Amino acid sequence: MKSQHKKASISIISVLLIVVISYALFKSHFFEPEVCKVARNLYTNTESGDYEEVLQLLSKPTKSLIDKNQLIRALEIGRDDMKLRGGLSSIDVEEIYSAGDSSFVYVNIYYKGHKDDVPDTSLEQKTDTLKLLKEDDRWVIYLQPLF
Repeated sequence: MKSQHKKASISIISVLLIVVISYALFKSHFFEPEVCKVARNLYTNTESGDYEEVLQLLSKPTKSLIDKNQLIRALEIGRDDMKLRGGLSSIDVEEIYSAGDSSFVYVNIYYKGHKDDVPDTSLEQKTDTLKLLKEDDRWVIYLQPLF
């Protein structure tokens, strides 16, 4: 009888362990496509102020069109906007198109909330579409100039 209880306990523990590991892998975006991870890193690194890391995520054409100081200033403005919105809460990234060395992703950014108790729901969520290119066997973000 004790042997059956021991086997049942081991089975329950094994199932719980599998569930916990699966959940941890899901939350860490382990199975997420590489293009989605790069897009997510754009926002998390901007929020943390790691601008040099963000610059590594950008394509060569993007970096050649825009001066590094202008890029960093734009990232600082983006970080200020994130602070105004209370910081990042979560980011959902979905690959919507991929062909060869080009990919597009939708990015839904959710913010923790807003400052100064101003009830403005426009501050809670933002959606972007990003184009990524494959350069030197890695995915990078291609930002098109607005001019």
